[in-house]
Amino acid sequence: MKELIKDAGLSSVVQMCFDPGDKDSYPGNGQTVFDVSGNGYQLMFGASTAVATDDPGWAGTVDGQSASEMFTFDGGDFFQLTANDSFVQSLHKVGATFTALIIAAGFSSGVSIALLNSKAGAVGANQVGSIIYKGSGNFLGAIVGGASAAAQEVGTVQTVPTTGMQMLAVGRQLITSTNRVTDFYINGVWETKTDTASVALSTGNATATLAYGTAGDGSAKVPASHSLFGLTVFNRRLVQAELDLLRSSFKRRWPSI
Repeated sequence: MKELIKDAGLSSVVQMCFDPGDKDSYPGNGQTVFDVSGNGYQLMFGASTAVATDDPGWAGTVDGQSASEMFTFDGGDFFQLTANDSFVQSLHKVGATFTALIIAAGFSSGVSIALLNSKAGAVGANQVGSIIYKGSGNFLGAIVGGASAAAQEVGTVQTVPTTGMQMLAVGRQLITSTNRVTDFYINGVWETKTDTASVALSTGNATATLAYGTAGDGSAKVPASHSLFGLTVFNRRLVQAELDLLRSSFKRRWPSI
């Protein structure tokens, strides 16, 4: 995945990158997925490095770098960072700018599914942090929690296909208390939203450690049909043309996105 990002000319803005098909990210065994961006992040299988029932699975060939390498889920599994750093703690604050991107499949219809989350409580709870999720109406949504006027939620008009492999991206720029921009990208289709309601965003730290696949209260877990083929976060909001370049590059490995 990192080489495909390099080919798209965006290596310099990668904050974290996890790839089940890269032996440097996951060697096919163990309880840790390693960041190949060079920034030293680590994802734990479940809530700790101990083997447990909340651990995702892995399938494929070690260093296969193909569409066959994936992390699998049974409806109770998730990944969690070993710790939040200053970048993760900034994602819900004024000045935040980032883009989260996943290659994944298996999004059950009619239920909320937490994708990338750093706040306590259920998906819609106004706890300090940020969440990207698929809503029960199958839209792609994002919330910044801990705001003065309750959780600030935005979502797409288009829906996330519930079957097949998807490239989903959410970019956010929390410019001021009255200017918050969120971009959504679903398999080449772009939407952008600007929220100008006056709210005070929290200056405190996130109330949960950044996780993939679960809300902060353990609800909204990704379903048993879900597979994760790649996860990366960029340290700024990417524009549509850059996401198009990434998609073209990623199609060499994942042609169905």
